[in-house]
Amino acid sequence: MTDDLDTAEHAEPTTDTTPAVMTVEDLAAYLQVSPKSVYKLATAGDLPAARVAGQWRFFKPVIDRWLKVLSLKDYAGPPLGDFTDDEGAADHGAM
Repeated sequence: MTDDLDTAEHAEPTTDTTPAVMTVEDLAAYLQVSPKSVYKLATAGDLPAARVAGQWRFFKPVIDRWLKVLSLKDYAGPPLGDFTDDEGAADHGAM
């Protein structure tokens, strides 16, 4: 008999359809926040972003690293394992 917990280890990988360069709407959906929140964060300089032809654009690999670093910034729990991947989040420092 198969354990229900065992099925998570054997689940099929999901396909990421998020574009490499995201719009405000794309990023809002990705982060599960409102577009207004994305605009506020970008305008305040709290979100890595670029203005292209007057519109905000967000590079997904940079957003992923920003989120990883932000997630670990004030974390005081037990060690989470090795974050020595190519994105360099092991130092938990600023980008």
